[in-house]
Amino acid sequence: MYYRRKYLLALLERFNRSLDKIAMQKLLFLLVQNSARRQFDFVPYKYGCFSFQANYDLTVMNKLGQLAETETHWSVSDKSNYLPEIRSEDRLAIEKLFQDFSKLEVNQLTRHTYIHFPLFATRSLLAKKLLTKAEYNKVEELTSQKLPKTLFTIGYEGRSFDDYLLQLVEKRVHTLFDVRKNALSMKYGFSKTTLKNACESLGIKYIHLPDLGISSDRRQSLNSQEDYDRIFLAYEKEVLPVTLNSQTFILETLDTNNRVAITCFEKDLEKCHRTRLAIALKETTRGNLEIEHL
Repeated sequence: MYYRRKYLLALLERFNRSLDKIAMQKLLFLLVQNSARRQFDFVPYKYGCFSFQANYDLTVMNKLGQLAETETHWSVSDKSNYLPEIRSEDRLAIEKLFQDFSKLEVNQLTRHTYIHFPLFATRSLLAKKLLTKAEYNKVEELTSQKLPKTLFTIGYEGRSFDDYLLQLVEKRVHTLFDVRKNALSMKYGFSKTTLKNACESLGIKYIHLPDLGISSDRRQSLNSQEDYDRIFLAYEKEVLPVTLNSQTFILETLDTNNRVAITCFEKDLEKCHRTRLAIALKETTRGNLEIEHL
């Protein structure tokens, strides 16, 4: 079993073996803030801080019979004993969390996270109800500032799904253009349907433009930077000239929505065609385009 799943089960076990689903996310969020080795990342969501990865893990463990789910709660059986299976520093952190927060009701716990981490209240349906006017103004200030028109590029290699999404939220990206030829991934979250659903639940429009990708057969035997440069040169000569409509679409969307991103897999900019695409888009605007690589 993945360590992070034992971590989730141990948290449930210490909190009397059952937690409200919203409370589970808030407690897990508070727990990882003080952990040297973070098991999960979070995004601002409908009820505040939320980890898609944790929710996925909990759902999988429910299907495997390792925990039980109702409409409102997660729980583990009386026979479970996962606390001894996690690191001592994590057991201590869970114990401190229990001492500090176990007596708070769900709304109190949610309010606490909103006050101390206002970014994670920016997409909440509950923030206005739970916060005072002054507290809520601090949340609104995070999204009211006018930002310059910017094209972002982002790769998901080496990132968790939630950290990737948080980058888009923090940069206030309006539209994400997926420029992979095939929007599939073995890594949780990054196949087309899951990525689209998550983005749109966060208010980010997702658009797949496969014509701007590079076919998988062209990406074989890439062993050196020279190999990458060779296929990117072919991309510039063969793909970019015949995909002007898609490129124009990106620029028109940017003009309308001010903050858009193009995404692919590779972390290293020198090994990803999105860099060449971004350069082509900048040239189309005669250099009048601000680009930021995330």
